[in-house]
Amino acid sequence: MRISSRLLVAVPVSALLLAGVTAGAQAALFPLPFPRADLGVSLTDAPDPGQANQPVTYTATVSNSGPGATSSVLKLRFAAGTTVLTAPRTCSTKAGTTVEVTCAVPRLAAGQSVAVSVVVRYPSPGTRTVLAGVDAVIGTDPDRSDNLASATTVTDVEPADPARSRAYGPGLEGGVVGEKAPFSVELNRANGQRYQGTSAQVLVKATGPHGPVQTEVGPIQGGVIAANFLPLDAGPYLVEVRLVTATAPAGAPLTGSPFSVIIAKNPNEPDASQCRAYGPGLEGGTTTQPAVFFVQVNTPNGQTYTGGDAPVSVDITDPAGNVVAVEKSTVQPGLLQFVYRPQTPGTYRVDVVVRNKFHPQFFEPVPGSTFSVPIEAGSGG
Repeated sequence: MRISSRLLVAVPVSALLLAGVTAGAQAALFPLPFPRADLGVSLTDAPDPGQANQPVTYTATVSNSGPGATSSVLKLRFAAGTTVLTAPRTCSTKAGTTVEVTCAVPRLAAGQSVAVSVVVRYPSPGTRTVLAGVDAVIGTDPDRSDNLASATTVTDVEPADPARSRAYGPGLEGGVVGEKAPFSVELNRANGQRYQGTSAQVLVKATGPHGPVQTEVGPIQGGVIAANFLPLDAGPYLVEVRLVTATAPAGAPLTGSPFSVIIAKNPNEPDASQCRAYGPGLEGGTTTQPAVFFVQVNTPNGQTYTGGDAPVSVDITDPAGNVVAVEKSTVQPGLLQFVYRPQTPGTYRVDVVVRNKFHPQFFEPVPGSTFSVPIEAGSGG
């Protein structure tokens, strides 16, 4: 039997995906010179995450990489219960175990593309994957690896409201250096009820005297997030707590944010203000004798520091500004000895400081520092 090309045009092949008849099958059934067109499809969703009972837009972009021109059929498959709000007039919707939107795509020449947008609404929170497929109405597709695409969308409950949410806890009231400062973030909706979703994003930034410090933000559990920051310096901190929203992608501040927090010195670490430097090497000397002095290292409560090597450093310069070598040793826990050997007479500058354990480039001088030490020329061997 011989089939004319006119009869082929009359064959209802526009529902290829629904009928399961592929372009390759057409070529086998009707061995005529069909056009060859490499079709492809991509799929995007917005917003993601979205919100239950609010619009989500899916945009499928159909492209033709050639060499021939062809029209095509695009099908989008959604989960059951999805409501299609808007779709192009060239599309039809069928609901069953899934919701399918089938669209006629106009003829595309090689190198052309067209975007098709469908707006839907989901009845409840969840994670849903939408499938998109494209097939030629007539012709063969030399590469079908790009004829399918998917997009996974997370929909949540009514979002948390930064104006009704709050942050509270000991970490926002004070803390000590070197210990995590914990606090909680309670997420509430606009009606004041607790947020029950899982996709809300909270941003925390803590800034101390020497810049930002490490923060941690845990998962949402029952509408509450456990968070903390690690202060590395004593002094005032600003803690910013923000909630990312559709209108504030950089985060909207919670009520009370930023929080002003005073971080105290660690009671178990050296405190420069409680240390004491003393000894003849800080009072005077000669070029023929080593200059020796001591540093008593104490904690903020005035107790002797016993936590190991104390971060005490000494810098000495001679009258010409040259650096003088210093020898450091531990006499006993909390008591350090320093020795330097003056070579030329004049006034020596001695700086005694306690360095920040976490940021050694920052330090505090002990009482009396900087010391000006007169050194005289010695006599004898």
